[in-house]
Amino acid sequence: MTNVLWLWSLAAAARYSSASAVSSDDPRYMLLGTWYGGATQPFVDAGVAAGFNSVRVTADWGRMETAPGVIDWSVLDNQTAYVHDVSKLPLVFNIWCRRNGPDAVVPLAGLAVDQFGNGSTNRGSTWSISFGNEAAVSSALAFAKAVVERYQQRYPDSTSI
Repeated sequence: MTNVLWLWSLAAAARYSSASAVSSDDPRYMLLGTWYGGATQPFVDAGVAAGFNSVRVTADWGRMETAPGVIDWSVLDNQTAYVHDVSKLPLVFNIWCRRNGPDAVVPLAGLAVDQFGNGSTNRGSTWSISFGNEAAVSSALAFAKAVVERYQQRYPDSTSI
């Protein structure tokens, strides 16, 4: 079902958007959004062909930092390089400060749970952190800061949206 909706949205964008309707004096962005790992070359190329002129990439804390202080940048680096260097599109970063459950980075005490001890989840797959837990909040902020610093250094002249 998701692939059908995605293909429909690209087709609809191509059918109902007009590049001539956007002047360079007043840039308007049609954002092609992706989840972590979703900004593949075919996806971005199809989006550009359909009229999208910016891409959102997702930094997923739960997948990128599986050991305290060790961040795997490989997926996000590959996505951003293709979008920025090849497609020449503005990048928008979506930073997900969620976990896949209690783990080495954020133990159960740092996660939001209900009165029964069940995790507060997003579609049943990722757990929200507890904003009442200083260590969890500090870890999430450290991850977000690392993402911002890394990509500001890589793309200092990138367009801000």
